Amino acid sequence: SGDIFYLQTANGFRYRFEKLSTTYYQLQDFKDSHQNLYSLYYQNKRLIKIIEPAGRYFEIIYGDAGGKKVITKVASSDGRIVQYHYTSVNGWVSLTDVLYDDGTQAVYSYNSNTPPEKPVLSHAIDPRTTDNATDMKYTYNANAGVTGFMAEQRNGADNSLMATLTTENGKRT
Repeated sequence: SGDIFYLQTANGFRYRFEKLSTTYYQLQDFKDSHQNLYSLYYQNKRLIKIIEPAGRYFEIIYGDAGGKKVITKVASSDGRIVQYHYTSVNGWVSLTDVLYDDGTQAVYSYNSNTPPEKPVLSHAIDPRTTDNATDMKYTYNANAGVTGFMAEQRNGADNSLMATLTTENGKRT
């Protein structure tokens, strides 16, 4: 009818989108390569629930931070809960921490070169990640021509260099 659009991928997944406006399609469900159906549910165009073939699900709860709608909690059918907390500075909303149901907490901090410029992630500590990515620090190249491009990613525990982005003649490498 023109209101439903399917996307079939090489790995056998099939995604069904529904037309909501002239330029906006919303994913309604998808089937994996074994034809298992995963259903998505929305409220006011925001994803609120995903149900997998065996009936397990997770729900997404929204709240407000700095006048913006943000995800504040995700709860699964087996009782697990993850809570998200934010701060708002100069109209920008930033994720500050994530509290997992086992009591562990991820913490994020930000810098802004010249407020009211958008804050950029400067430090992330997430005990649920593995190896040397648990504690990461980021710096940004103010001369990159575009704000927000990372210059260095370092291990926050031992300061070892994890990744770099250099800019030369307007090209990033």
